Amino acid sequence: MMAGKNRVQRKVEELVASTLEAKAAAPCKALKRRVCQRARKKLAHMLPQEEFEKVVARLKGDDLEAGPEHTAVKEEAKGAA
Repeated sequence: MMAGKNRVQRKVEELVASTLEAKAAAPCKALKRRVCQRARKKLAHMLPQEEFEKVVARLKGDDLEAGPEHTAVKEEAKGAA
């Protein structure tokens, strides 16, 4: 039973890593959103609700960390124009 749980955990980690990589490479906000939607759909089938919420919070937390940086760059560009 433990081997099955480790396998699922490994797949979850791979999915999170590939999602973050794809999100970083996405050229527009809509594509980033779609990448996350697909990942959430896959994760929902793999994990119980509590674990699913933790993983989704990790994915959203990465967005929040990147958010203010991008906002600051946009504001500087507006100020220079």
